[in-house]
Amino acid sequence: MNTYTVYIKQMCCRRCIEAVDDILVSLKLTPKETVLGRATFEGRSYPIEQLHTQLKARGFDVVASEDELLTTTIKATIIELIHTSEKESSNGKEIRSFLENKTLKSFRFMNTVFVRCEGVTINRYIILQRIERVKMLIEENQLNFSEIADSTGYNTLQHLSGQFRKETGMSMQQYKTEKTPPRTPLDKV
Repeated sequence: MNTYTVYIKQMCCRRCIEAVDDILVSLKLTPKETVLGRATFEGRSYPIEQLHTQLKARGFDVVASEDELLTTTIKATIIELIHTSEKESSNGKEIRSFLENKTLKSFRFMNTVFVRCEGVTINRYIILQRIERVKMLIEENQLNFSEIADSTGYNTLQHLSGQFRKETGMSMQQYKTEKTPPRTPLDKV
């Protein structure tokens, strides 16, 4: 058996991981480790065309270049830190430091590559992901606005409120009372 690793774009949650594992099993491959942005598996051979076709059919793309690989790593790390970590580490400075340690690249270099691939800065992407997290927390209705600000890395409720209004065009209270609040899928942010 050979071991292969494929880097995959548009993975943003546990269901994405399960979908990729299902594809691997359907191709008679044995998943070893599937995480956001990457799948490692074993098999006698690597059916490249079939795997890429099935991934594409489920809304995923395979990373084709070093820049795409770095960008995918950055996005998966940010999503994981903001949306799935036990302890919220969504402060922008903490995320930048974590990214530098994880990739062993300077933030300036990562940002240049990220802008080239995504058209937005890493800082902007962090803000957009944090706002999506805030939307989710508002919808869950478990925390008040001050607690949401604290748990998502904002220093003050005023800072969160201003950024939320700037990004969504409505106040947090307006968002809470909307009958169909506009959420963006994490892989589309």
